[in-house]
Amino acid sequence: MKQCNLKLAMLYTGTLIGAGFASGSEIAVYFIKSGGNFIIPLFISCFIFVVFGILSVKTAVKIHTFDYWGFMNSTMGKKAADGICFFTGVFFFVLFTAMISAFGSLCQDMGIINGKIARLIFIAFCIPVLINGTSGLIKTNSILVPVLVFGVIVSSVFVLKDKGVNLYDFKTVFSADGCFKSIAFAFYNMVSCVPVLVECSGRFEKETKPVVNCFLTGIIIFIIGSLMGCALMQNYEAVDKELPMMFILKSLPVGIYYLYAVSFILSVYTTAASNGYCAIKWFMNNDFTVFKMIIFLFAAYFVSGVSFTVFVEKLYIVFSLIGAAEFMAIVFYRLKF
Repeated sequence: MKQCNLKLAMLYTGTLIGAGFASGSEIAVYFIKSGGNFIIPLFISCFIFVVFGILSVKTAVKIHTFDYWGFMNSTMGKKAADGICFFTGVFFFVLFTAMISAFGSLCQDMGIINGKIARLIFIAFCIPVLINGTSGLIKTNSILVPVLVFGVIVSSVFVLKDKGVNLYDFKTVFSADGCFKSIAFAFYNMVSCVPVLVECSGRFEKETKPVVNCFLTGIIIFIIGSLMGCALMQNYEAVDKELPMMFILKSLPVGIYYLYAVSFILSVYTTAASNGYCAIKWFMNNDFTVFKMIIFLFAAYFVSGVSFTVFVEKLYIVFSLIGAAEFMAIVFYRLKF
């Protein structure tokens, strides 16, 4: 596999594995709480990630359009593109602030530092990537995503080894509610991924193999989600916690606990970098000024005071309609040609 293909796959994976996924919170809310077998709904989500990702990158390359508004304008028309881009920008801002909130919650939970101060520190570390744009995103994800994936897998496997796995828990059929939530989960995640994939696919237009990239991402997400889901099934009391996996790992050796904490921080940072970059482009409308940057970061810090659980359970799913609209627009556009 060429290096550029791997980089794009890592970028896609890093954008998907945010605080909600890495903490186990999204797995708990959208898969475990629905009842039944969570593996099938998780597979449905990953299948959508693969197909949606391939369509997005191939369409961008086909029409040779690598900015999000131009991409949506080509597939949906100007009026629809204006509306979609506005709400997508709002979602990017929500996701960026959710990552800040998650980092504050983690630091508070671990007793390292006050959550408010932790959120300020996290914002400061995001600034270089926000300024450097897609180049910074690709470099950041290429380095950090393999590390965070390794940490999450090792930690989850250690939990399963410690607690054991009762295969009886996974023999029940999946519920209709679980199927619906898995689709909503996939579509709201793709709202943040499509702009990133479209803009960065232009950097590798001649060499990118979207099928390889997206299949690799789908496999990684499925493996990690399955392991965390199994861990939560064996520790069901953690399902209602703000950071479920961190709650489980507190009772295990400190080395594994801190390995997961580092992986979680990396997942928060990679997602914050991707979504923060897109949010600030939307906020500034390509007219960068220091004053606008200060206003943006101040607003992000203020909103990040909302509990991370509120972001995952209440706000995220609202935006799944945008992802569904984007998917249908791309499919219909491809069918016309």
